[in-house]
Amino acid sequence: MKSKGSTYIKCEFCNNSEGAICATIDLIPICQTCHEVLLRHGLGKNEKQIESERQNWVKGQIFIAEKAFNETHAYGSLRSPSSRTKVELDNKSTQITWGLFLLGTIALWFSGNASLLTVAAALIVAILIAREYKTGQSYKLAHKIQVELEEDQEAIDEETRRRKEEFDQSNKRVAEQAESEAAQLFSRYTEIMRHANKKGISLLEYFLSEYPPDWEQRKTKVKERDGYRCQNCETAEYLQVHHKTPVGGGGTHHLFNLTTLCRSCHYKHHFGESNSKSVGQIKQAV
Repeated sequence: MKSKGSTYIKCEFCNNSEGAICATIDLIPICQTCHEVLLRHGLGKNEKQIESERQNWVKGQIFIAEKAFNETHAYGSLRSPSSRTKVELDNKSTQITWGLFLLGTIALWFSGNASLLTVAAALIVAILIAREYKTGQSYKLAHKIQVELEEDQEAIDEETRRRKEEFDQSNKRVAEQAESEAAQLFSRYTEIMRHANKKGISLLEYFLSEYPPDWEQRKTKVKERDGYRCQNCETAEYLQVHHKTPVGGGGTHHLFNLTTLCRSCHYKHHFGESNSKSVGQIKQAV
């Protein structure tokens, strides 16, 4: 529940400069940060479990960052080395092929010997001549092509090294940030648990996956607070305790999240006027 008044009250579990703005069911002052940490983790986790969760959380943050970096920088997917001379030679060979084929086709056409077979033969001849030219030039320019390939490979290696450095630096920054955030998210919980165990503070309202062991006493307190009347229709019969915000939706077992409803109003709230589900499905809140 919320602490009343404007007087500064120190949080029981930390030295938050803003002080305690909430209180547990036993009126233990607690700040908003500690309150949210307990809402995140619930109760009953030991230090080993928290450390495991912390490590998994850090690994998850690093994995997400690595994936985003790889998608942005395409690390590890650089091109193969290439030679400018070899590219020019390939283009020249292609030009010779189509040039000779065109000349041969025109010659066949004007000589009256053009047919599918002769045109195909002209294409084959053009390809063979261009290939022979490319082979001869490749042999003559082999050293130049090899030098260009080696130079381009060096450029690719340098780019790979630069990207790897960026990748490692990015990972380091993410890891440091994740560790810093994890310290705030998880170490606070450990300190709260240590302090609660040392002082014998129950914090039962922070049971998140099941009803707390003092649920019966808690229901009695809520009904007493509400004057043993349904807060919707004011009847005093068949009273039950209802969570304003469901636990599954982020609500807690704090008294401020509990209210008194009669069985009928409670049923209508959960299932609506026409739903045929049994009232027994909410019997645990009776």
